[in-house]
Amino acid sequence: MSSESGSVNGLLLALAVVAALLSGGEAYGSGAPLSACTSQRPGHTGTTAQTSTSPYSLTVSSSEYTPGQTLTVQITGADFQGFLIQARKVGTTTAVGFFTSLPSGTKSNNCDNAVASGDNTATHSSTAAKRDLTLTWSAPENQAGQGTIEFVATVAQQKATYWMGITSAQLSEAASGGATGATPTGSSQTVTASILARCWFLSSSCGYLRRLRTETLGTVYLEYDLLFRCTGDIQQGTPTVQAWCRYGSDFGGGLYYSYKSSSPCPSSKSKYEQAIMDIANNGGNSLRVWLHVEGQETPVFSYWGSVTQTDATDELVNELKDLLVFAKRHNVLVFLVLWNGAHHGNHFWKVRDLVWDDLKLGTYVEQALRPLALGLKDERALGGWEIINEPEGSLRVQHDSDPCYNTDFLAGSGAGWAGNSDGNYLPMYRMLRFINRQAAALKEADPNHLVTVGSWSEKGQGIRNLYTDDCLRKAGDYSYRTGVLDFYQIHTYSKSGSYGSQAPFRVIMMIMCARLSLYNSMLRLTAP
Repeated sequence: MSSESGSVNGLLLALAVVAALLSGGEAYGSGAPLSACTSQRPGHTGTTAQTSTSPYSLTVSSSEYTPGQTLTVQITGADFQGFLIQARKVGTTTAVGFFTSLPSGTKSNNCDNAVASGDNTATHSSTAAKRDLTLTWSAPENQAGQGTIEFVATVAQQKATYWMGITSAQLSEAASGGATGATPTGSSQTVTASILARCWFLSSSCGYLRRLRTETLGTVYLEYDLLFRCTGDIQQGTPTVQAWCRYGSDFGGGLYYSYKSSSPCPSSKSKYEQAIMDIANNGGNSLRVWLHVEGQETPVFSYWGSVTQTDATDELVNELKDLLVFAKRHNVLVFLVLWNGAHHGNHFWKVRDLVWDDLKLGTYVEQALRPLALGLKDERALGGWEIINEPEGSLRVQHDSDPCYNTDFLAGSGAGWAGNSDGNYLPMYRMLRFINRQAAALKEADPNHLVTVGSWSEKGQGIRNLYTDDCLRKAGDYSYRTGVLDFYQIHTYSKSGSYGSQAPFRVIMMIMCARLSLYNSMLRLTAP
């Protein structure tokens, strides 16, 4: 498209990014004006578009789209400051579709050159530097029949330096029923075998969860049957477990919406949303997301190690709701992992103190965990709460006369590997007490969702179950009788490119069958 042209004739559905770089206090610094909707031209007096090859490109997450589907488009290249973006039909200036879940530094416009009013246009909300910006675009089901599309962009490095007519690869409109993603390839380095029940059946191939109905809601929880996949890779080696973007710093205080160009993962929000779409497009249905980790950002700790609030600006619940709303649209369940016992970093002292000190743990329960659970209890995309990832990494391997707390059978297994790094080993009694108190608080505040722990390996599980109801209740002096696990989760790792014969998904057996507790619902597991 010529830099003098005000239209995009000859182009397919175009995401037109009109970047209007606006320096301090000058017009359009907080976003492109509505007058730029059709022309896609920055309103900078005395400037013209660059005629050299653009340093920017547009990358789309799929080569086709389906009405009702959500896609992402990424503007890659050098830093830039402002933009306007639309989706347009071929040969017209008519915008279609809507932008959703926009990242920090961007906003939506409702332009009138569109099939329907709404958030059909996105633009910058500040002139802060941006790089590799990912935007989410939805093709509404009521806008079917738009035909082949493409994304078109105008990007400005600064007020007088901008490029127009940047286009993406073309996308064809697929038949209703959903576009297909990339075929899963390879095998992951870690697989989480977690089935939503206390009574699981694991076979040489993954089982189906046919229907998950809730008596309390009287509706089908998800729109279609759920398939638990054992393959860990979604595409090009990307694992299904997108545990974090910025380790321990993805949520709280607005971090979920922040953009950090110096970080290997600049945008947590964009990373998680892309992971959710990749999982959904490849037949997956669940995602584990690490929340507090070691308490780097959430919750807020006092100097003495007590907890005072969920996060510095009380934004944590809303940030997680944003994530869960997006996941619900894609029929993906999110399991929130509170703490990590598999690694001891500079902040692990916070976790250690909560395990050892009942009073400090009580402040976390009352000031952070309970408000968090109350805030998310009605979110249907929340699959459950995982209190701690791989607590065995922090365990002290030692003999105890009580079988519930005796861990000497784990000697030589590798348990306690994280404690080896700093000498902080935690006895099983204290770990079970830590789990019991939080599990009870979660179930009291949020009776709608499951509670679990992410056990490190199949090693030892055939010898003894350390997380039985009785052991958890005993560790809590029977004060928190509801503080037990709703389902067991066992991790497994490959060695030399393959999984062992006792890996959970290879073994035909019923593991630790206990009562089924899931929204007071009926759950049917069948073999494929």
